[in-house]
Amino acid sequence: MTRNLMIISNHGHRRFYGGSGVAVNTMKQSWEEWVSRLDDLNSPPRERMLGVGQFDMPSITIHEMGVSGNTKPLRVIKGPKTQLNWPSHVAVHEERGEIFVANDADDSVLVFRESDNGDVAPIRVIKGARAAVKNPTGLTIDQKNNELWVASMGNYTIAVFPITANGNATPLRMIRGGPPDHTALMIGNPGAVGYDRKRQEILVPN
Repeated sequence: MTRNLMIISNHGHRRFYGGSGVAVNTMKQSWEEWVSRLDDLNSPPRERMLGVGQFDMPSITIHEMGVSGNTKPLRVIKGPKTQLNWPSHVAVHEERGEIFVANDADDSVLVFRESDNGDVAPIRVIKGARAAVKNPTGLTIDQKNNELWVASMGNYTIAVFPITANGNATPLRMIRGGPPDHTALMIGNPGAVGYDRKRQEILVPN
């Protein structure tokens, strides 16, 4: 980004499985020694380890580019008003100063201001039957044409929206390997989408 910012999505909640550096852990063994005994993480003693986890709400953290170590973010978008639910990829429209979030578990795309901080509501939400966003995991922005491209794992589609799309918006275009009421062909569980401006090609990991 020209403003030297690094924007990171965080799924939320975690559990510690041991290791000497974890404050809530009382085990003497290293993590590698401990997990090598069993492959099943739900079998004893892991299933009986109480008090070694914590719940973190999903969030978007905004850092200064180039920082390292245990550095505090400049801003954190986090809280119930944000509607964040397992956020995946993020993209930034620098001219508009907007952050776009593929909100996987909510079947939506959330849009925040780059300057947002704390428990703030998104300025726009793309969601609904017409939008056909289902478990979105990747998105990218075409700033030249002011379009948003969204890859949905849940319905095997790439949907293209105007950059200002909001609510139950109908995509401008959609790429899918078959009619909506049939099994999709060729494209299966696309995890992201990108655009090569030089070659004018759409790149989709399948």
